[in-house]
Amino acid sequence: MILKKKGRTIYSYVNNVMEYAVKARELGVNLRDIVNEYQYYMYAFQNNFILIPFEIFIHALKINLAADHDGILQEFHSFGKWYANLTKMKYKNILKMENFVGFFFDVIFSKVLNISVRATILNNKKQKNSLKSSLSIIIYPHSNLISKDILICYYHFFRGFFEMHGFKEDRKEIKNSVITFEISRHIDMNDYQEIQQEYLQKKKRSRTKKDPYERKILAVSKDLEEKILPLIKEQRMTLFRFFNENILQSALLAEQYDVPLGTILKEYQGFQTLRGMGFAFVPAPIFFSITKLAAKKPTWENTWKKRGISSGKLLVARLKNPDLSQLVNIFQMIFYRGSSNEMNLEIVSTPSEMHNYELRIYGTTLSEDLTAGFGAFFEGIFEVIGYKTLSKKNSYGICVLHLQEKHDQN
Repeated sequence: MILKKKGRTIYSYVNNVMEYAVKARELGVNLRDIVNEYQYYMYAFQNNFILIPFEIFIHALKINLAADHDGILQEFHSFGKWYANLTKMKYKNILKMENFVGFFFDVIFSKVLNISVRATILNNKKQKNSLKSSLSIIIYPHSNLISKDILICYYHFFRGFFEMHGFKEDRKEIKNSVITFEISRHIDMNDYQEIQQEYLQKKKRSRTKKDPYERKILAVSKDLEEKILPLIKEQRMTLFRFFNENILQSALLAEQYDVPLGTILKEYQGFQTLRGMGFAFVPAPIFFSITKLAAKKPTWENTWKKRGISSGKLLVARLKNPDLSQLVNIFQMIFYRGSSNEMNLEIVSTPSEMHNYELRIYGTTLSEDLTAGFGAFFEGIFEVIGYKTLSKKNSYGICVLHLQEKHDQN
């Protein structure tokens, strides 16, 4: 079906997909891991998470906590409950939901929080055909930006999330910068049996003595064979088995997103670049809410610019000599395309002046304070990579920076 739609032969398709596996390995990651992680990025963007300079988020959050501590905790709690309703629609089986959110939270909050979850399932003596699912969750900072007060905010997000899924808190302990809480709920025996059956089937397949792929043949180009052989030896598989169990599954998953593997690889690199610059996923509604008060401070734009300079230095260390179009493509991922919180960046050359450019930042969800903040942030970044801001214009929903390469100044 896929080959007919794309008008391609099996040989060309296999070689094309294998090339992406090699490129992924050059990044130090398996293609399957990249595609799996990509699905969590997409779920986050499509459901009210955005990538933001984490230092800015923490700066605004501290200001709001000082002004209305209980109100901010309630915002995190409410957002957790709202997010739980999304996963209820996605997963009817509570155990499948637990499995999904475990990986999802681990990916989305990496670089921010360390999350440890231990699950226990016991017979429920009080209720027939029912089991008791208990989760012991430990959260502690990954980033040194997270103080005890900030960590408690995230705890209230998790608390609201699991409350909506029917969990009750049995115990909570806050010690230094570590929060441990234990929650439990009753689960239907049918849900457990469904998961158990899937697990047993996978286990049975993995124990099959005869390799179902051992006498199959897969044709690839000679050049590609030399590149892919180290991966196959590392996995201790035949080429055919390696393709079926690792590469083909990734390609089929990419088809479900209707996004080419090449695009997924490129965007994955963009996400990693942003994270290396100090960006992190944060709840969009909370970010928009807390920036209203923070923006009233006279240091608002200066805070953004300082963060832009720091991010610019980290960017140069990762990309060496990035061109402008490459940078715009990366920064477009801050408010990802198609999300409910879309931001657009455009960079155009100025026809009347050599090596002069206009950077335009605009979005329907951006207030004047936020466009001013992002304008200052990008001003700091471009200052580091060799551009001077000749002028900056900002009005509701749009900011325009007039940039000039420094070495072209008289």
